Amino acid sequence: MAASPRDAESWLGLAALKRGQRDFAGAVQAYEKVRELKAMTADAWADYADALASQAGGSLKGPASDAIDQALKMERNHPKALWLKATLAVNERRYDEAARLWKQLRDVLPEGSPDIAIIDANLAESEQLRSARTPAAQPASAARIAGTVEVDPALLPKIAPGMTLFVYAKSEQAGGPPVAVFRQPVERWPASFVLDDTLAMLPDRRLSSFDRVVVEARLSRSGQAIAASGDLQGTRLTVETRAGQPIALRITQVIG
Repeated sequence: MAASPRDAESWLGLAALKRGQRDFAGAVQAYEKVRELKAMTADAWADYADALASQAGGSLKGPASDAIDQALKMERNHPKALWLKATLAVNERRYDEAARLWKQLRDVLPEGSPDIAIIDANLAESEQLRSARTPAAQPASAARIAGTVEVDPALLPKIAPGMTLFVYAKSEQAGGPPVAVFRQPVERWPASFVLDDTLAMLPDRRLSSFDRVVVEARLSRSGQAIAASGDLQGTRLTVETRAGQPIALRITQVIG
């Protein structure tokens, strides 16, 4: 790099190396050199957005969002940029836009891609969350579960920047999909959460429909709802939905 400071390909190689080493600050600096050289590609913009988000504790807002838009401006169907933009839309509860983006991404994936199953699950989740919006005239429910999530100290080194916390409430006996899902990137521990009817996945399966639920927490590396190897999960608690007492969840094990 010292010998060829204007070699954009070398800067891109350095950025990729830094990302692989999880040195996101170093990766961002390398991508900014490429920007100065006016040599950014759609791939570079998407990877730059990823590095910016990782440096910011998983947040895709601000500069990361701008980089995603630059990637899509250069290549409308760029897979990684679409994935990141859809994830940002979900995080901001813009479920209509998220569903549209997941559909667009699915259409450009090659037949047989292992990502199709994940995209289908993400699309279904976005459509369910979109349909579960609570009407403004509906009276507020007393069903509410609040609490905190902490991580076993032994697992703290396994938490990577950008991991997403999910807290689920599921029916104790009826089975089926969760009745409430809390989802948020976390930068510090313990993390706080609230589950209520506004976080229902289906309009006819809300937290207030059940007296008791099972609550569990998971840290996702991909930011997706489907559990995967390498995610971190915790013990389950059975909770009364109207008890009003805060609960404490603990992440204790690695999946896979």
